[in-house]
Amino acid sequence: NFLQFALSDQSNLVNAITYQFLHGGWVHLIGNMLYLWVFGRTIEDHVGSFKFLLLFLVSGIIGGFAQVLLFTSATPIIGASASIAGIMGAYAVWFNRAQIKAILPIFIFWTTITLPVLLTLGLWFVTNLFNGYASIISQGSGNVAYISHIAGFGFGLLIAMLLPLKNQPIYINP
Repeated sequence: NFLQFALSDQSNLVNAITYQFLHGGWVHLIGNMLYLWVFGRTIEDHVGSFKFLLLFLVSGIIGGFAQVLLFTSATPIIGASASIAGIMGAYAVWFNRAQIKAILPIFIFWTTITLPVLLTLGLWFVTNLFNGYASIISQGSGNVAYISHIAGFGFGLLIAMLLPLKNQPIYINP
């Protein structure tokens, strides 16, 4: 049972929280911080710091345990990707009409485009779903915990659907 596993040893619960603050390198850390900056600011502004932290940590815990339940690999799970995916899932529900500014490289030129958040997060989710399926088929031979991303995102979606926000303005994030 999942709950028995989580609570069977205090270190399991501690590990389920602390793994979210370790990263596999600077690119991993910077990528997570970019996503947190784009999506997290708005969520925290609307739910407050405590509820934001709770959503962040619980999304990460759910994502980490989902990965562990599907794979028994000796590869450690690190990073806040599942936590940030939970924030992104909540953002997709609460701010579904938002627009996201993205940098688009075209050959040697760089430009910005504005995309609907549902398109942006939908593409992110479908990519993770496809890669998660591939990791299941290959018995988790990769080093990215796609299942944790999917579980974190799903938890964020669920929470946002169960707890709707009032006065959802349209935001354009940088």
